[in-house]
Amino acid sequence: MSEAWTILDAGRALRAGTISATELAQTYLARIAADEPRLRAFVTITAERALADAARADAELRAGQDRGPLHGIPLALKDLVETRGIRTTAGSQVLAEYVPDADAAIVQDLVAAGMVLLGKTNTQEFAWGVFTPPTRNPWDTARIAGGSSGGSAAAVAAGEVVAAIGTDTGGSIRIPAACCGVSGFKPTFGRVDVRGIIPLSTSLDHAGPIARTAADCALIMDAVALPTLRGSHAATLDDPLAGVRFRLLAGPWADAPDPRLLAAVHDAARALAPAITPYDAFAPSDIHQAFSDYRSIQAPEAAAAHEAHGWYPARADRYTPTTRDYLARAGQISAVKYLRAQHTRQAMQQSWAEQCDAAEADIFLAPTLPILPPTVAATEDAAQSQGIREALLRLTFPFDMLGVPVLTVPCGLVDGLPVGMQIIGRPDQDALVLRVGHAFQQRTDWHQHRPPEL
Repeated sequence: MSEAWTILDAGRALRAGTISATELAQTYLARIAADEPRLRAFVTITAERALADAARADAELRAGQDRGPLHGIPLALKDLVETRGIRTTAGSQVLAEYVPDADAAIVQDLVAAGMVLLGKTNTQEFAWGVFTPPTRNPWDTARIAGGSSGGSAAAVAAGEVVAAIGTDTGGSIRIPAACCGVSGFKPTFGRVDVRGIIPLSTSLDHAGPIARTAADCALIMDAVALPTLRGSHAATLDDPLAGVRFRLLAGPWADAPDPRLLAAVHDAARALAPAITPYDAFAPSDIHQAFSDYRSIQAPEAAAAHEAHGWYPARADRYTPTTRDYLARAGQISAVKYLRAQHTRQAMQQSWAEQCDAAEADIFLAPTLPILPPTVAATEDAAQSQGIREALLRLTFPFDMLGVPVLTVPCGLVDGLPVGMQIIGRPDQDALVLRVGHAFQQRTDWHQHRPPEL
């Protein structure tokens, strides 16, 4: 069998009896064992739990108890997601020995859906960053996998797991998904319950799937979305796109310094709308102010969470120097500046709605990243790292501020590395965004490209 199956493929095989959930889990565990010394996508591998989950799934399926598309499917969770009886480190020595006594809400949903849990994937410390050391990119292990859900994206791309859960506060699902050539979905804010997920920024945090395809993302969303929204994501995947209005998002929020990336996205966009035209949203100065406002919200909320949990400053010596510096500087942001940024954010949301109307657009398309995945060496260079961080966030963070649904899909290769395209919708149009992504992947084969063998 292939370790690069989709949820749909694996589900069909399970129900046809051509493979068991136990055999599926064993195959993926073997792939993890082979690749992890170089990839380092996982913090904790739960082999014993996975085999027990798989045996239970096999018994239930034989008895005619089918929990749905995720029943017997090997998944992984970003190590911010609390798991009962399994350590949850948030990528930090601060929580190196933390073993929760309850599952996060999203884990409860996935357990009810019959998932097989393979393990917990690497995250940059407390999700505060876009590099995710020590995880490497399966397309080129000299390069980063992106972050902070880098472990989840790398594991999916390398075929270590069928799909995984990530979180996105400034782009932490979409950035690594684009770096690793897979699909990643940030839902509308509040659509997925984040209780039990260690917070970065409470008014910006989103949780969502990283998978090979938009269809797989939709299947996961049907399991983890708020109960009133379940079943609304995959049901319309094959509906026609007739009447859907597309625009390219131009201007400072969507221009790529590497013109080859922009060209790849523009070529890909024509697979959805041959006559698509650009729309220049926001003036050049707005992107810089928006990023300042983003930091004025995200950083104080992170500091408040760490203080409330008793981690900082009590365990300050256990943080990496970078995160400790972030927390120290976050404490210097005034309440007035925070509130002003939140008011500005509300104005941005209103402006976005107005511009969607003015552009006569249901869906905007844009690059996910303005640069190719950087090398690990570049991110470790103090003179380059800050500029790289800002570049990786520049085209993704605005949509966390807006809270709108965004899917990134692979749409090309440049220098043998994947390029991602964002499919951006209006609030609560998650099903439409996923349907557009599915249509794109029915018309192209970029999602079928695989990284070279590790």
